[in-house]
Amino acid sequence: MSLARHGLVCVLASALGVACATRAVDLGANDAGQPTPIQSTAAKEAGPRLYGCVDWLDQEIASLRGNGCENPVCPATSEAPGTRYAIATAKDVVAVTANRWMFCGARPTSTPSDVVGMEFTAGCRIYFLRRDNDGRLVRGTEAAYQSSFDIDIPDEGPAAIDLHYDRDHTTRYTLASARCPENWLRLEAVDPADSIPLRPVGADDLVPPAF
Repeated sequence: MSLARHGLVCVLASALGVACATRAVDLGANDAGQPTPIQSTAAKEAGPRLYGCVDWLDQEIASLRGNGCENPVCPATSEAPGTRYAIATAKDVVAVTANRWMFCGARPTSTPSDVVGMEFTAGCRIYFLRRDNDGRLVRGTEAAYQSSFDIDIPDEGPAAIDLHYDRDHTTRYTLASARCPENWLRLEAVDPADSIPLRPVGADDLVPPAF
């Protein structure tokens, strides 16, 4: 019903003593240009916090990480030597993790007993590394050897990842990593005993161990 016709109906209804509901009609701005987009409630409430994954290009990550390192070390504690990477954005998180890593010490208890390392890949996927029957370092292919993680960039506080070992077990880690020449990564858990110190896979790790 047009606005004019609606008004006429209301006049007639009033004359008969019948109430007529009014309605607001948005006629738009006087500007003949494009209308102002409607912002969803979710968009209004969304803050700077990021949670989930992030798209990235190899060139972007390479520029953040710098050149490859020759002298990886095992970071025994969070006070391990080296110049730290600044980890403030989701792409910083990807830059310091995207690699194949060997455990420096015991494996996480939530992984199969033959796991020796882990690989962070695109799409926030993780593959746990093991040795095949010939001693070669390979990705585990079964579900127990695959995992995922979400990146959390909070409004305040350090960047973190939620590592989903399985559907019922997730552990949160903050990150510390050092630039060359030390080149290490440490996943810091609330309980220091659950932290995971890592060093990059080296050439010696690819050679089957001698028995």
